[in-house]
Amino acid sequence: FTTKEPGRGTGLGLSICRHILQEHDGDISLENRPGPGCSFLLDFPVGAAAELAELEQLETAQEATGCAAVPGKRVLVIDDEKDIADLVARLMREDGDEVTVSYDCSEAMALIETGDYDLLISDMEMDHAKGSDIYAKVTAVKTRAKILFMTGDILNPKVLDFLSRTGSEYLVKPFDIEYMRQAARRLLSPRV
Repeated sequence: FTTKEPGRGTGLGLSICRHILQEHDGDISLENRPGPGCSFLLDFPVGAAAELAELEQLETAQEATGCAAVPGKRVLVIDDEKDIADLVARLMREDGDEVTVSYDCSEAMALIETGDYDLLISDMEMDHAKGSDIYAKVTAVKTRAKILFMTGDILNPKVLDFLSRTGSEYLVKPFDIEYMRQAARRLLSPRV
């Protein structure tokens, strides 16, 4: 079920949430009482001390291998969902990057053509363009920009095929903010 107008969502949000929780030995349930509203209960297992220590070691290793902020880079954020675009832009600015935001795909295409960006962070499914259009434009212009895609449509075979075929980096919406930052830092690192 989705409350979005046709073409603006898959209606798979709860299904995806449940799948993610079950992958981590958790679960989701609905608590409905008389009156307006309802509650979703998320059950997460408590991590074992060894698992937490392993996670801390992994985070330390990531920081040592270039996942620190890479300030001074030029970033173009492309998403027709203003809230998401603004959040991503704010996070990248906090890391010291020069950020341009485009909520309109035709404007984004013009910016790609004329701009000299180090990284594009783009949604895969927008009103007037797809991630494949952004990718084609970057390839045609032969810019040095790397691309980090965001998608909530990961179960779509066309999206999966495109990401696999191009080897493009991507984030699945909703994504963890720190994971997004790490992916951007990795792509902005001179070693990549």
